[in-house]
Amino acid sequence: GGNATQTITTPVNDVIYTANYIQATILSAVADAYVNGGKNANANFGTAATLITQTNSSPNKSFETFLKFDISTISTNISSAVLRVSGRLNNTQTPSIAVEAHNVTNTSWLENTINWNNKPVAQASVLATASVNSTTNQYYDWDVTAQVVSARAAGLNFITLKLLNTNSTNNQVIYNSKEAA
Repeated sequence: GGNATQTITTPVNDVIYTANYIQATILSAVADAYVNGGKNANANFGTAATLITQTNSSPNKSFETFLKFDISTISTNISSAVLRVSGRLNNTQTPSIAVEAHNVTNTSWLENTINWNNKPVAQASVLATASVNSTTNQYYDWDVTAQVVSARAAGLNFITLKLLNTNSTNNQVIYNSKEAA
């Protein structure tokens, strides 16, 4: 927040340049958790400091992440909405992993009870994809503008996004959860 200034040197004296600054609203997840299939299908990981995504043919190596946001304070006039998550690869076996963001219409899930067997169903269409390509934590962004605009226009106050890896690998993508902050 605060004021921002920018000095612009113009190549021609009679040209006017205008810089527009938009005030960003940053929302933290009100709930986040990952779910794990197989032997942990009934386990809850809502208080974990990390979130995990992994797509694998083995249910024990299948992880999906759910994030819930309260968007009630956002106006319906939205120019951009970006999901930004700090994450990393757990190893370099697969040097880059595409991670998809999907909309989940059911926002009634709870962080302390969600598990693989009761997870809400995500819509099949992909909202956005980000490629995670480092074993060092860094920020990754998914453009979810259309979904947030649609949700606010419909009068919805919450949005849930599910993250999952596009392809099956032996790698995990590990993110910081809100508990890690």
